Amino acid sequence: MTTFEEVLRGPMQEALDRALALPDHAWKATLVRPLTAALDAAEATRFAELERLVTAVQTVAQHATLLAANGYVDADTLDVFAAAHNACLVARGLVYPPQRAGAPHRANAGVLVAACERPTLREVERDSFDSSVWGAQASAQGAAENVEAPTDELDLPVPPKPLVALEEGKGTPISEESFYADVVASCMDRAAMLARHRTERPLEFRGEVEERLLQCVDAIASIGGPCVRLVLDAWKRSLESPSPWSTWAAVFTLACLSGGDTLDAMAHGLTALPPTATDHARAAAEALLVAPHPERNGVCRTLLVSPHPVVRAVGGLVLGRQNVLGVDEIRAFLLDPNSPVAAAAAEVVDVLSAEDAARLVPLLGKCLGHPAPAVVWAAARTMLRAGHQEPYFELRDGGPRAARLQPFGAEIFVLAGDVSDRAALAACLARTPPSAATLSALARFGHAGTWSYLLRQLANEELADAAEAALVMLFGERVAPSLRQDAGAWRKAIEAMRLDSSIRYRSGEPWTAERVAEACASGALDRIALERQLDELAVRAGIHAPANGAAWGKELDRALAGLVHAARERDHAAMRGTWWQPRRAV
Repeated sequence: MTTFEEVLRGPMQEALDRALALPDHAWKATLVRPLTAALDAAEATRFAELERLVTAVQTVAQHATLLAANGYVDADTLDVFAAAHNACLVARGLVYPPQRAGAPHRANAGVLVAACERPTLREVERDSFDSSVWGAQASAQGAAENVEAPTDELDLPVPPKPLVALEEGKGTPISEESFYADVVASCMDRAAMLARHRTERPLEFRGEVEERLLQCVDAIASIGGPCVRLVLDAWKRSLESPSPWSTWAAVFTLACLSGGDTLDAMAHGLTALPPTATDHARAAAEALLVAPHPERNGVCRTLLVSPHPVVRAVGGLVLGRQNVLGVDEIRAFLLDPNSPVAAAAAEVVDVLSAEDAARLVPLLGKCLGHPAPAVVWAAARTMLRAGHQEPYFELRDGGPRAARLQPFGAEIFVLAGDVSDRAALAACLARTPPSAATLSALARFGHAGTWSYLLRQLANEELADAAEAALVMLFGERVAPSLRQDAGAWRKAIEAMRLDSSIRYRSGEPWTAERVAEACASGALDRIALERQLDELAVRAGIHAPANGAAWGKELDRALAGLVHAARERDHAAMRGTWWQPRRAV
């Protein structure tokens, strides 16, 4: 059976069938004709010109992505073209990871010194990772009971592995392997919890959280021997109820261990994720970016050609956030029919120089109509941060992509709207049930007239804390802490402030960039709240922080320390208490 018959014929034929089922339109022929020609040529030549065929299929898949953004190709059909695109990478034989031959990494003799403050590459004596062995272990173990012993061999007893107990006479003894597996599983669970705390807790606690994370890595590294395999085993078990925090913990741990095979193990684990797991791709990339492995970027180059979209997205995010991807590479990823890859590409455009980013703005504008919400928001956010208001105008004026932008309407109005958008913001909020995110956006919009809506949410048990935080953000600490969920106390305090509906407020005072920067540098915000306010500084004042909220604690502290001075220098009378911002023509 040829490679074409084994790998490409099925996905190509399914893509052609889906294209034929699309409504009649001039666009239909742009998908049907090249696919038909490619299939006919492949059948006739028995796949003699693989590269030309693969290029043709990938080009059609990229065109399907653009037609999906126009609304002609539906999401399910785009998924079929994505499968054909991925099959092309399999056909090329560029499946990652390649196996690295070599002896296990052996550290110099000595005691493993605990890491402190920031991640350190851990050099320990351990087993090399071999994906073929690791992948075969589970199936071999499960099948062992059904295999009869050969009759021509001696039936000798197998000596049992020694059992161990932590304390003599207490607990059931277990094998040493099981003991180490339990230790690794426990450390991985704790590391996943701590990774979540890095995002959801105020930044002032990040140093303590990161110190505990490093302790988990050190505990796993001290096992040596099978530690890499045990991390993969624990990661695989966590996929039964997948959490991006488990992926962050596994990738971070593996990338803290020396030896190129640990990154092979990481890539192998990523291929077990669902192909649409955009949140896992982001978590893995952020873990890699704060890990100390010296071969990270070289391995990420090979990830870019993986048939698995999550693996490609990880490579694109890691390299893109370091600004080592070219404009043409990012353009190709924006046209990838797999949403994790396209979302990653839209996100990293933000890192490019203004001149290079401008070359991709027209394509980002098309991505505003993409069927995947993650791609839409990544494109809209990047465009707004770069000073291009097309997402705002599209939403405000009810353009053809407004429906795709609607779920992010509140954030878009916070970043680019003004006092005249009060009704449009209210309409956005009316279409979705209230949530902590929408209450935060309403407070950051800064209009005093939203007080009654926020007070009503104090009666909602699930949103009372979020409503309290939103009221403090908008009006300041005008009410004693013990009364901050008392609507009557807030009403009295707000009425006494004699607010002006034409002024934009933050913490009870007219909005300024300096006030936002002070909040960012205070340590009181969690990562999500921090990044929302960093977006405000970028869009409203043109101030871009040199690091994002995923950075390691000390690096992030240094990046935020300079924000207040930069904002003080940028503030001027035209900005104070207004929704002013520099605008660019679309």
